[in-house]
Amino acid sequence: MSSRNDEPQNQHQGSSDETDELQAGAPEANSFPSAEEPRASLCSSLQTLLRDELPPSPPRASSSATYGARSSTSRRALERRVEALKAERDREVREKRAILDENRKLKAANASLVSEAQRSRAEKAQMKQEIQNLKSETRVMQTEKELQKAEVRYRDDVIERLKGVLRRHHLL
Repeated sequence: MSSRNDEPQNQHQGSSDETDELQAGAPEANSFPSAEEPRASLCSSLQTLLRDELPPSPPRASSSATYGARSSTSRRALERRVEALKAERDREVREKRAILDENRKLKAANASLVSEAQRSRAEKAQMKQEIQNLKSETRVMQTEKELQKAEVRYRDDVIERLKGVLRRHHLL
């Protein structure tokens, strides 16, 4: 292999399987000479990060007492985690109940407003009907007044004619 492929192997402290993967996955020197070096250093950096982030393997316990202590510790940790999850769930349930109560209140207020709006519409329709009735009554009264005036004019006209007839006959 080329000396460029040897550099990542020297930087890497991992297993031979990882080294084989690096060697198999690295491009040949002829195909990508400019991209080979950054890729090798990137792979090496990633492997170093992965190795640093992995928790150290637990030491082998020789006695069951050590195992019991670890299991009780992990059991306590699990119990604390379960309690924390239960508390979080209870908090979320309380929040959701508060939201549902607020929703119910809003729905009740909305229903009240809807019924009030319906009453207002009914009152408005009734008022319009009354106005129409009053307008009709006004028209009837106006017509009656006009008829009365016409009747008075007719009577006046009849009286004037009668006076004229009486004057002609020198009775007046």
